[in-house]
Amino acid sequence: MKYLGKVLRIHLLVLLAYSILIMLFSYLTARGGSGYDTPALYYAFIMLYAVGAHAVITLIIMIIKFVKGEKELGVSHLISLFIVGVIGFSSCLGGGALLGG
Repeated sequence: MKYLGKVLRIHLLVLLAYSILIMLFSYLTARGGSGYDTPALYYAFIMLYAVGAHAVITLIIMIIKFVKGEKELGVSHLISLFIVGVIGFSSCLGGGALLGG
């Protein structure tokens, strides 16, 4: 599994980058009121869609790698798909808690 570290590192850095951007965006755009206009809710929903899109893109890349016969890269993307999914979807709740939700 010589590709696992590199593939996982790339996916986690991408996750970190868009997590920070989404947190800044949701903190700066939400009015900070109560109900549906809180930064925590903005962050949770935007992050949910971003992680979902990241997972779908990783799934597509994984399928392409398996079809091309690059089994080791495909398995690396499969493992990173699960790790990014767990970390990403749990950061929806954690980021919302950090923003005061």
